[in-house]
Amino acid sequence: MQEDKKDKLAICGKVAFGDKLKPSRLVEWFEMQMILGVDKIVVFDLDCPEQIKSVFKHYIDEGLLEVIPYSLPGKVPGYSHRGFRLKEQVYPQFSHDKHITVLDCHQRLGGYGYVLAADFDEIIIPSHHFTLKQLLQNLTSESPNAAGFYFHVQFHLENWGRVRTDSDIYFQQYLKSTKPRWECEKYIYIPSRTKSTTIHSFQPRYPFSKNYVDIKEATIHHYRQCPLGWNNCYPKVITDKQVSKYEELHTANTFKVFHKLNIKPYDHVTQTSEI
Repeated sequence: MQEDKKDKLAICGKVAFGDKLKPSRLVEWFEMQMILGVDKIVVFDLDCPEQIKSVFKHYIDEGLLEVIPYSLPGKVPGYSHRGFRLKEQVYPQFSHDKHITVLDCHQRLGGYGYVLAADFDEIIIPSHHFTLKQLLQNLTSESPNAAGFYFHVQFHLENWGRVRTDSDIYFQQYLKSTKPRWECEKYIYIPSRTKSTTIHSFQPRYPFSKNYVDIKEATIHHYRQCPLGWNNCYPKVITDKQVSKYEELHTANTFKVFHKLNIKPYDHVTQTSEI
């Protein structure tokens, strides 16, 4: 049964899988989403290790998180493997597997006012507002017929190195980014005005419309290594410090959880870039 949460913002965190997830990065991501005004997050657990489950339990106890056990039943003829890691992805089955969770979220979170499907290395940072809720209220007021809002993406690539060494917070270290790009775009949608969703697009119900957020208002900040398929991982780079306005509060909240769960901060030397 759908919850009636018309004034609330939810995230579909899609699939968490494998032993490459970093507890510290996961805590940072959850704490940032809470500061941004997210009320609920749904995550699908595909064989996550105990250290990740302990992070999940903390946020379940906080009332933020719902974790759905996830499995991949059956086999793909001709393949001995099937999964979400890069070398295990079998197409078109992989596309089906990852979209199942988005369709599930569309139903499960249908009572919420706004829903975002996001990965654990993505945050949306408003330029002129402190929270996403404030931004969404403004966007909806300006476009009362909107079914949802698309955002451009800025890639913060670890390949470019850290700008700061005086912070133990990953999001505060990697400030170099691309200029906003129309690539791997994502959206926040209004479920009551939307008839279908995929990972990168949604279809409004009549008479509602798709809207595109100006890059001066907000962008998705995507933290990762150089994406596969980029011929040049060194385009013109900018230094974007929008995330700095959250530093004091985010650092304090994050380290409280680190201390409680006995987690060490992110270390760019000893850990890989996958989340």
